Amino acid sequence: AVKSTFKPGGSKRPPQRSLAKKMRQKRDRTLLMTLAGVLLSLAVVLGVLFLVLNPGAAERDRQQPGPAVAVKPEQNPGDSPSSANNRSSAPRPSGLPRVTGLDEPPDNSTGPDASDGPENNPGVAESNPPGPGAMQNPSQTASMSGDPVQPPTGPFNPPTELTPTEPTLTEDDKAAWQAIMTEIRTLLGEQAYDTAGGKLTRAKTLAKTAPQREQLTRLNTVSKLAKEYHDELVQAIAGLSAGETFKVKTTDVSFVGGSDQRVTIRMRGQNQAFDLTEIPIGLAHGLVDLRMDLIHPTSLARKAAFTLLHPANNDLVLSKARQMMSSAAADGAVPKDTPAAFDDDYRL
Repeated sequence: AVKSTFKPGGSKRPPQRSLAKKMRQKRDRTLLMTLAGVLLSLAVVLGVLFLVLNPGAAERDRQQPGPAVAVKPEQNPGDSPSSANNRSSAPRPSGLPRVTGLDEPPDNSTGPDASDGPENNPGVAESNPPGPGAMQNPSQTASMSGDPVQPPTGPFNPPTELTPTEPTLTEDDKAAWQAIMTEIRTLLGEQAYDTAGGKLTRAKTLAKTAPQREQLTRLNTVSKLAKEYHDELVQAIAGLSAGETFKVKTTDVSFVGGSDQRVTIRMRGQNQAFDLTEIPIGLAHGLVDLRMDLIHPTSLARKAAFTLLHPANNDLVLSKARQMMSSAAADGAVPKDTPAAFDDDYRL
């Protein structure tokens, strides 16, 4: 007899997996999916970085030889055939994002704009050729035609500068000029240097031509030199004591007394007094020679200027004074044209 194992009210149950094993398998699947997602994200990031850092890679890949496929340029309904051709001839963009207005050529479908030209639309020739008087840039013409740029031939003529024309002086202008310059020279001979300075300022406003300005410059130089010589004369008189002796050329002269206006000397047994405005030129030179260097170029220029303006000069002393002024000019103590002041009569 067979022994039955069936129990009333019971049923067979399939073998059950443990709970720990199920949780472990679920965790493993989650880790694998997470790892796959991380690797996929990393690949995307690396690909984007590669395209950004190597913008020419995609262009080189597209330029690989392959079967030629005719691609019809995209044309908008309102585009003209020339607009489509211009768009198709535009260079391909790089791998960087496209920027409106930079990567796309301007749309000329609405017609040429007033500002359009060869420099704004390369490859598009001007619709209207320049007229006979229009100027063309040789480099632009050569670049449009494809020919090399040739330098201009022929001698170079620099632009000429326009020389301003001097005004024409009337007879009244010439007479007024001669009058004021002669007056200034007379005042300088009378040692009225302050009054003469005001007249020189007035004469500056009347100098309209180059000869007038040259004469005024020479007289102004002579005036300053004569004033410096006069100051040396006054200081020489103030530095002498009664009874001191000095030479005037070869004659011994004794100093009696003096001031900034007058000097008294004893010569040939007689006392003689002179106002400084009328002092003999030899006596003035003898007094100033006590203080100044006799051969220094500036000393020669001062002595010559004082002699030129002195009212009691003569041809002999003027000839010597001219030589002294020429020597000073040669040494650079005064301007080169200062000796011409001996010939100025202020006629124009």
